Amino acid sequence: MRSLFALLLVLAASFSCFGQILREGYDNSGTSANLSETILNVNNVSGGQFGKLFSQPVDGAIYAQPLYVPNLTINGAAHNVVYVATMNDVVYAFDADTQQSYLWKTDLKVNGATAVASQDRNITDTIGIESTPVIDAGTATIYLVAYTYENGSNVYRLHAIDLIAGGEKFGGPVTIAATASGITFDPALQMQRPALGIAGGQVLVGFGSFGDQGAYHGWVLAYATGQGLAQTAAYCTTPTGAQGAIWQAGRGPVIDSSGNIYFATANGTYDGASNFGDSFIKLTSSLSLSDWFAPSTFGSLAGEDLDLGSTGPLLIPGTTFLVGGGKAGTLYLVNTASMGHETRNDAGAIQEISLGSGIINGPAYYARTNSPGPWLYIWPNGGSALAAYQFNGATFNTTPVSQSSVTAPVNSFSAALAVSANGNTPGTGLVWASMPLTPDGYDGGVDTGVLRVFDASNLTTELWDSNISPTRDGVGLWPKFRSPLVVNGKVYLGSVTDLTLGQTAFLSVYGLLSQASSAPANSATFISRDLATQGNWPGVYGADGYSLAASVQSLPYYAALNVTTPYAAWTWAYPTGDPRGLIILPPTRIGGAWFNNSFVADVTVTGTHMVSIYAVDWDSRGRSETVQVLDGTTLAILDSETLSPFTNGVWLSWNVSGHVKIIVTDLTGPNAVLSGVFFGPASGRSGAGPIGSSSSAGSGAGTGTASAVISWPAISGATSYIILNSTSASGPFTQVGASTSTTFTDTTVQHGMTYYYQIVPVVLVH
Repeated sequence: MRSLFALLLVLAASFSCFGQILREGYDNSGTSANLSETILNVNNVSGGQFGKLFSQPVDGAIYAQPLYVPNLTINGAAHNVVYVATMNDVVYAFDADTQQSYLWKTDLKVNGATAVASQDRNITDTIGIESTPVIDAGTATIYLVAYTYENGSNVYRLHAIDLIAGGEKFGGPVTIAATASGITFDPALQMQRPALGIAGGQVLVGFGSFGDQGAYHGWVLAYATGQGLAQTAAYCTTPTGAQGAIWQAGRGPVIDSSGNIYFATANGTYDGASNFGDSFIKLTSSLSLSDWFAPSTFGSLAGEDLDLGSTGPLLIPGTTFLVGGGKAGTLYLVNTASMGHETRNDAGAIQEISLGSGIINGPAYYARTNSPGPWLYIWPNGGSALAAYQFNGATFNTTPVSQSSVTAPVNSFSAALAVSANGNTPGTGLVWASMPLTPDGYDGGVDTGVLRVFDASNLTTELWDSNISPTRDGVGLWPKFRSPLVVNGKVYLGSVTDLTLGQTAFLSVYGLLSQASSAPANSATFISRDLATQGNWPGVYGADGYSLAASVQSLPYYAALNVTTPYAAWTWAYPTGDPRGLIILPPTRIGGAWFNNSFVADVTVTGTHMVSIYAVDWDSRGRSETVQVLDGTTLAILDSETLSPFTNGVWLSWNVSGHVKIIVTDLTGPNAVLSGVFFGPASGRSGAGPIGSSSSAGSGAGTGTASAVISWPAISGATSYIILNSTSASGPFTQVGASTSTTFTDTTVQHGMTYYYQIVPVVLVH
């Protein structure tokens, strides 16, 4: 009894600190503002003092905003903890301040399920945990929704995960199902895009459409926090109509002090009776309709795909006002005490402001009570500038009080914003912007991202951006619509994936560079140069994971890889019998390469592991090239190798720890090339591959044919598996076959021997 009481005291103390961020938008008003930031200010985020400290590799794209809880005791030690959820249905707990392996990791795919396949380039990864979870501090629980494909069906499940140990709690998970007003929820048609919220002891879960396909509706579902996770209410936005999705560019519900809940809906049926497309909706805690506002142009909005609900609303602190807008580029100010419904010329709204361009990434609000007063920050769609609108307590000034000289790329979704400040203290207000670096063509795929920061009192001053020193500070591929998390002197931003470019996801951690010593030193120690293996890598390299240019990829949990080149990987032969081509499934080989005059393979590993690369002058053009390994933080050169000639293929290997940049530069010939990056145990260690098992082929001398039947868990995205064995746990391993299932019968074994197996998943990149 005494030990239980002590544990409860620890948890209570853990949540007494300032600076916890428990939901998307930072608070129930959705201000995206942390006004308790005492470390970062306008002076120290400029002048070379600020940059990336380290990054943490993860196994899938990060579309959800990271969340933060300080001073938790996990595994017997105190940590500030950042929680990260991925599109591979995995949630991580990382120490927020140092680069080390995760504190815990939980895979939420059940019964051999996989994450759901994306339908188009709107999302380039699988679809798993897409929305931002929500944390209940009082019970040390993080609630999240995972999307899986199992037994031919798409399934949503609500999970309640313990913040300390990472395990399921309260009897979770529960499968999401609902019926409201005669409409049945169909998980194959609905996308759980908006962030979760908690109101009145209930977890709020909103849904939009999956690719705008089929007879979808907007939904809000409520589940009781605590044991059983019982569904308490369900609301459908268009029960006798169609559409009315709730997606809000990933923003969550906003909740007032009375527990009322506010969402914005997208294109759909509107009749002001039971169907509320293109509306701001106010629901009671029991999900009963309480009030609403709809623009008088609702018909043209729906007809021209100008969703009002392309972003979520924001409640102005200390008032009863709500502000929001959509793709039409009009910002509405509405009184939640009487929202005005739908009236001629929108007379029910307090104010309308035309921004001249659509709104996807919503506003952030600095509730500053001293001069120059509270400002609303918003960055409309591509080609526009970041602007601030001053709030006078009743309305907004319609002319921006400050505006950036930096504009968003045309044809882009501009920037997702956040504010940090130490209350009203002058010189501490900062506006952070996560945005694409180049025109992204809207839903045409992925784009390199950039993180920017501006003086919150003077937007003409950009204090810093990650492209000043992109080799050190690069954010990877932009996490569409996702604001950075700013707390306790650090900034956290996830990235997404594009496997055809060899770009995987990671969490970037930025801060004052004087804090970089809190992370382990980045290192790379050269091991070997191998001219003999050529394309016969299985059993020699990549025991833990790999990325083959223009072909297949399966990275270990501890590694992140981004190959930065303006060109997609080139396939010079597929299939091929050329021994220089890398084996992808025996006997099939592929000859492929990333190429450019110079390009970077950005590698992060947690711990120390062997990193190997393979390159071949495939068309015998007399190529020679240098391969430099740089410290990813200081850019100091850790090793330099020259490849000349390498027409038969060459392997280079290093023991790597932390974050390094492998820069490949052309010396002679048409370009520099690289065919693959491979990960394995550090040199001098023994270890099996990504899945290790042993099997005995029988005892005694025996006669006749011996065989060993092995099986392994399914790996998400794998289309087949390469099987290797060895009579020693440390290898060498020899390929003995391949399988498209998760079992294999090995007939190469001998009686009385013990065999160790490596299973290499083959994940085809489209």
